[in-house]
Amino acid sequence: MVKLGFLSSVLSYRRLLRLVSVLIVLNIVAYGEETKDFYIVYLGDSPVSKQSAVDKHIGLLSSVKGSEHGAKESIVYSYTKSFNAFAAKLSNDEAEMLKGLGEVASVFRNRYHKLHTTKSWDFIGLPVTARRNLKLERNIVVGLLDTG
Repeated sequence: MVKLGFLSSVLSYRRLLRLVSVLIVLNIVAYGEETKDFYIVYLGDSPVSKQSAVDKHIGLLSSVKGSEHGAKESIVYSYTKSFNAFAAKLSNDEAEMLKGLGEVASVFRNRYHKLHTTKSWDFIGLPVTARRNLKLERNIVVGLLDTG
């Protein structure tokens, strides 16, 4: 009976060791990964074509990520209409590497801002009864920038 008790305690000890080993490995994997944030990578003026811009974005990102597959998984959006940029999920080191490339004008972490209004005339207190010229007003944006 003593031998059986000893054998069961050895087996329990082995199970406990396996469990602890698995937990240690999972902990190393979880903490070994660098956190990633969303960054905007600005390249400059409007691109010649949408497809050439997207190809350029993936090419730049591939040089940092090490593969086209990694670049495609990381990229979130390509801005190709008014300016040439892309948004991607990057580590801080990857963002720093992109900053060093000649084609890149700037790289900055994406920040979310709370929208205060979408109706400029209401925001400045213009009454509903005010005389307005919609044809002249349609390309006007009224805003307030408080830089602190």
